[in-house]
Amino acid sequence: MHPSLPPLDHAKSGLPVSVALAAICCACASSSAPPVSARPVDRPVVTAPRAEGDQPTQLTLPFEGTWIVGQGYHGSESHRGRAAYALDLVEVDADGRAHDGGGKRLQDWYGFGADVLAVADGVVVRAVDSFPDNRVMGTATNPNTVIVEHAEAEFSEYVHLQRGSLRVRAGDRVHRGDVLARCGNSGSQTPHLHWALLSSVDPIRTRPAVFSVYEVRDERGTWRRARGLPSSGDVIRPPSGPGADQSLDATIKNSIESPAEQGVATGPCCNPPSSVRK
Repeated sequence: MHPSLPPLDHAKSGLPVSVALAAICCACASSSAPPVSARPVDRPVVTAPRAEGDQPTQLTLPFEGTWIVGQGYHGSESHRGRAAYALDLVEVDADGRAHDGGGKRLQDWYGFGADVLAVADGVVVRAVDSFPDNRVMGTATNPNTVIVEHAEAEFSEYVHLQRGSLRVRAGDRVHRGDVLARCGNSGSQTPHLHWALLSSVDPIRTRPAVFSVYEVRDERGTWRRARGLPSSGDVIRPPSGPGADQSLDATIKNSIESPAEQGVATGPCCNPPSSVRK
């Protein structure tokens, strides 16, 4: 069970939220271009962009617990061009804070060291685990990264992973919910997870994604079931409560039904593209 989350009070965060999120945005400017490494598959990478809504793989959130979307699609700071369709995710506590104390140490951040989970079954095609975690608000270097191939022209990307935490290597087969690594601060200024669905690995090219089911907290602090894509500022978590796992399995199994038939709200990605928040 997840603790109830009261309305967010950003003023409670030791490090000003504007500073922390700006650091996340700036640090992610180059995160979608991890160092090129040889792909352990012989066939060429398909680079053609996929149409929105054309997503054969059912996706679940890449974490447990409660997180906030620090920067969403078309983020003004760094999610532009080939990186336009990416999410920067920050773990928060029951009071909506991203860290304890002043947030000056990596260990102060709740997300630092949190498990990063595979969003679907697939094969690891890239695993980079050689770069150190930067100090908070320090000069960003290169990020540790995992990329998993799920289907043709469909890959999930996990960036800023903690050095030495990777549990997979290129060529490994993984299943939904498997722990891939831990959230870190490699290639970043504040600990967070940069996640994206890709249509191409070389070069990195992001594409719109739809999560099958998750929960989002509304302005009144009430959690509601959702399907689609979280937007900047959304506080989200995996389905919770009795029968959550069965509900998740049923939602994925019945994903060919419309969101309305499944009784869940829809995120921006399930609406016309113009509804995606900039």
